[in-house]
Formats: sequence, C-alpha cells, structure tokens
Amino acid sequence: MADIGCGNGKYLGVNPKIQMIGTDRSFNLIGCAREINKQFQTFVADSLLLPLRPSSVDSIISIAVVHHFSTDSLRIQALREMHRILRVGGRMLVLVWSYEQENKKFATQDVFVPWHLQDSYEDAAEGTKPAKPEESKFIETALKQKDKQATVYHRYYHVFREGELEKLVLTAFPG
Repeated sequence: MADIGCGNGKYLGVNPKIQMIGTDRSFNLIGCAREINKQFQTFVADSLLLPLRPSSVDSIISIAVVHHFSTDSLRIQALREMHRILRVGGRMLVLVWSYEQENKKFATQDVFVPWHLQDSYEDAAEGTKPAKPEESKFIETALKQKDKQATVYHRYYHVFREGELEKLVLTAFPG
C-alpha cells in the first residue's frame, strides 16, 4: 500500500500485516514520520511525478492531498499519477476537504488556511534535512508565534463541493 502525501506518517504501520510506503514532498514531515518509526519506508516525492514503477502497488490512500493543488489540471494529473502506479484491480482512496462542512464555513472554494507547525516537530526534524541546503529551499510565508511555540504557515486549499471530486475522477478517466 502506498500513502501518497503521508505527512507525519500517522497512517503508516496501522496494520503491521500490510507493507506500506509513504511519500510526501516535505522533508520535515518525512523526518517526523521517521521519528515515529525508523522502520517506515518513506521518501520525499512530488505527487505529480511519483518515482514508482507502473502497476507497482495494490492500494493507495491519499488523505488531504489533492485539495492542495491549485487547478483542476493539476488535480487530474495527481489522480492519474496515482492511478499509474496502481495495479489492475487495485483500490485507491482519495479524501479531500469539503466545502459543505458543518463546523467550518468558507467564503470561497479557494482559501488559505493557517497551519500550526509545533516547534517540537520542527526541532525533531532538524537532523533529517538533505545534505545540500539548496535542495530544501522552499519559499513560504510564515509567522513565528512564540506564545504558542509554533510557526504558522498559510496553506492553500481548494475545498470541494459535493460531487466535484467524482466529476474530476470522471474527467481524469473517461469511459
């Protein structure tokens, strides 16, 4: 099973009978996953170009990833890339944020949502950065909140309306 966009690895290892690999584009989050369990097979990869052979996994989970892509064409590319590595008859679970949430209201479908990276996670991941500093350069706007012991990043989300993900899948895989 592949967890595409595994983040800190919270779903890796939930069933020890299943061999899982995890990918994420964040060096720091992959570092957090490795801190949880050094046995996790994780690596940094872009969901739009996965470094895995075609038809190489039996199943895929991709939780809270596709909604970070800013256009339908990028979302479709991510879905197609996941499908490319899935074996025939395999299963794929893709979850995205919903516009119609009961607890949260959105003014538009395309929003920036504050995300708090706790200092303890950032400190734990310090030793996991790549050898070449230029490999980890990623320009982000962040605000350090000392009182909360966290750094606040504003992350892009496209919140999906009901039926929109299904429509996107049908566009990605017509017929």
